[in-house]
Amino acid sequence: MKIVHRVPDTELHSLPDWNLDPVLTRILWSRGVKNPSEAVYDLNRILSPSLHGMSEAVNILADAVVSQNKIMIVGDYDADGATSTALAMRFFRDINYGDVSFEIPSRQDDGYGLNRSIVLAAAESKVNVIVTVDNGISANEAVSLAVSLGIKVVITDHHIPGDIIPDAQAIVNPHLQTCTFPSKNLAGVGVIFYVVASLRSELNKRGYFSERNLTVPVVSNYLDFVALGTIADMVPMDYNNRLMADYGIRLIRAGRTTRGLMELIRICGLNCQNFKATDIVFSLCPRINAAGRIADMSYGVKCLLAEREDDAKVGAGLLQSFNVDRRNIEADMMNTALTQIRLEYDGNLPGALVLYNSSFNIGVMGIVAAKIKDLTGLTTVIMADSPNDELLVGSVRAVDGYHVCDALKRINQEHPEIFKAFGGHKGAAGLTIRREYLNFFKEQFILDSNRYSSERTDEVIVTDGELPSGYFISDFARVLVFDQPWGAEFSSPLFDGVFQLISQYVVGGKHLNVRLRMADGTVVSGMYYNHDVKVWPNYSVKKVRAVYGFDIQKNSSEAGVRVIIRNMEPA
Repeated sequence: MKIVHRVPDTELHSLPDWNLDPVLTRILWSRGVKNPSEAVYDLNRILSPSLHGMSEAVNILADAVVSQNKIMIVGDYDADGATSTALAMRFFRDINYGDVSFEIPSRQDDGYGLNRSIVLAAAESKVNVIVTVDNGISANEAVSLAVSLGIKVVITDHHIPGDIIPDAQAIVNPHLQTCTFPSKNLAGVGVIFYVVASLRSELNKRGYFSERNLTVPVVSNYLDFVALGTIADMVPMDYNNRLMADYGIRLIRAGRTTRGLMELIRICGLNCQNFKATDIVFSLCPRINAAGRIADMSYGVKCLLAEREDDAKVGAGLLQSFNVDRRNIEADMMNTALTQIRLEYDGNLPGALVLYNSSFNIGVMGIVAAKIKDLTGLTTVIMADSPNDELLVGSVRAVDGYHVCDALKRINQEHPEIFKAFGGHKGAAGLTIRREYLNFFKEQFILDSNRYSSERTDEVIVTDGELPSGYFISDFARVLVFDQPWGAEFSSPLFDGVFQLISQYVVGGKHLNVRLRMADGTVVSGMYYNHDVKVWPNYSVKKVRAVYGFDIQKNSSEAGVRVIIRNMEPA
């Protein structure tokens, strides 16, 4: 492995003097923090809801509430979509508005986003307003159908728009060319948070709460869901996202969240008081996503919204069960994909991978694509059968330096016959293609990857440098683990160093427990999760170079400290 320091040792002298610990200064500076105030999160500094289309969206929704019109929330089947849907439903519950329902398309049967069947069902139920959350910006046909049936459509989304914008009555999306909102990095749950905050203000202005003797909801209480969805969706953690996530995490630590979310945290083996950003990524997110992958994301929404103890226990238990099933399906699918790669390419890999098998499960395509990408260093597309026999659906995970959504746009411009739909972000996308064009799409995607991907190199691990032994203490570890809402493009700190390997033994069949000694004799305990069983344990190795982060179980200066090994090799 090749290790690169975020701040080269030769440049350490040029770091600003913030009257902070020099290592903390280095960590924050290297992540784009240019002022120490950007590491302090005051909710009064949250960006105002100045998104384009906000006034139109809020007026439509306020009119609907005042007139007791039927509203349908249409979500998405990932964690961002679930938290977005739950946040909207929670708001309407808090204002005692009952004429609202939610619908989330089935990943297996319906595919992504607002669709014709949902619109027709809404019309049959006499829905007056459809509100999309974390989807809608690419649902041109479904939106046109809804409008033709007399249903108003409010799109709230954060995905990159296509060339043709749906003809909805209101669209709130920071990526619209006409939107001047300073942060383009909102998750879907962040967008709907701003919408309900503005709707609350509009309803208050209209006297809705005073006339009905209702308490005006405190919208900042919904930032627990915003923290969960934002970190889970891996959007860049700019200051505004960090501010909202930090406040939401503090709500959870204080127990000021729903009973359902508290029970989900408990069933993960965690507790609210010591909740941290990485718990979202490694514990909550997989379980919530499992509902959409294996069953129906409505289970995830209902769990998040649960306030009765029995409902919370049932909801969290179901998500736990779905996650076990997801792991088993994923393992089988990985074996099939790796076997296909070996048989097809025999070690001579192309510039990108496009893999299809009739046994592939739609629900775990993204996970498997990400794992294959990490194993091979290649942008990977996993394709699976669609409910429509004439179509295939796929999930893409891209290597750094390759904007996969732009790639799909380029291919679509030259060969529009391939695609039924596609959309996504820089590093990830979903697509639906016509089955007959699978091999042609594969050729075109590999050609595009060869042309536009950065040159592949050996694995490079970026760290925050080496640490002297004086930093292996609970005070420092607690600050790193608990005081910042780490996430995409604001990653949790990693360090590297050379250690004597005192002991090593396997735990649970796939994890390596180690004890490391520094040059001055300081001994550090660590865990290497999901280590390469073909390399470790290796009892002949006495000295290692390790890349690691800190772990501390309690938000306390008295808690024990260990390191989590991310990579390790003989030194």
